[in-house]
Amino acid sequence: MLQTNPPLLNIQQRAFAIRCARFQEELDSPWVSQLRMPGGEVWLAVGRTREGYLLRFSNLADFHCRARDGEVACYPAQGAPVDTLLHLYRNQVAPLLAAHQGHTVLHAGAVVLPGQTDGQPPRGVAFLGETGRGKSTLTASFCQAGSALLADDCLQVEQNAGRLIGYPSIPGLRLWPDAGARLCPKGMRPERATHYTSKLWVEADRAGMAVCRKPVEIAALYFLEESVPDAGVQISPLAGREAFIEVFKQTFRLDLSDRQRLQAEFGALSELARLPLLYRLAYPRDFQRLAWVRSAVLEHVESQTADAREAQLK
Repeated sequence: MLQTNPPLLNIQQRAFAIRCARFQEELDSPWVSQLRMPGGEVWLAVGRTREGYLLRFSNLADFHCRARDGEVACYPAQGAPVDTLLHLYRNQVAPLLAAHQGHTVLHAGAVVLPGQTDGQPPRGVAFLGETGRGKSTLTASFCQAGSALLADDCLQVEQNAGRLIGYPSIPGLRLWPDAGARLCPKGMRPERATHYTSKLWVEADRAGMAVCRKPVEIAALYFLEESVPDAGVQISPLAGREAFIEVFKQTFRLDLSDRQRLQAEFGALSELARLPLLYRLAYPRDFQRLAWVRSAVLEHVESQTADAREAQLK
């Protein structure tokens, strides 16, 4: 049965307490996981506490998450703006908590494709990849061309009767200024997402983008490869061990020391990786060629759908 109140969106929309600013003190126990920036600096450290977990964003904020009731209290660093705290909670803390509750949350942007005229239900596609691969830019490009936004950067999915279902998250995108200038309506001036990055927060409604607010079947997961300046759009299937590794790399997880949770996650991701929906997508990172990329993806989805339909008739 599909969830009518998706856990990720529910957590994202839940209020959290902002306490007084304070220094980030040493944790009594070792950190159970750490995420590092490309230069090696720790961006996020996760530790266990008596009541649950501490999520520490270096020099920005501490989020204390209570296990028994899900309450979250934020202790910001001196001078951290409220918009930054809200961004950290919605885009980092919430998906990590949803993942720890047993839900699969992917680092992905996702859209619902337009022009469903063949009697089939709406279908979505998702774009996954390392930071800087262009997930949000490609997602925004599809939205500009008429697709509906399902999620940006964090997408909750689940398998249901052999199908992969994607759930909506907060309706907005984070774009670099050059992408925002090209993909937002003329005259729109989005605010910066946080004070520590030049990325912009683009509210879908303000940008005139359609938004999908209900679960939708995902027709394909595209893992974005590095830019190929002198080549066209390349789409190739991803399966087996490679598929599992790529899915694992692009999944939110809170506690690497929780063996029971990891075992359950391995089982869920193994099933996901066996679905014939995973593909590599390589294309030149050029705003002028985004229309070609969209066309290639749409043609690919139509082709795969037709093949699946033909197989069912045999």
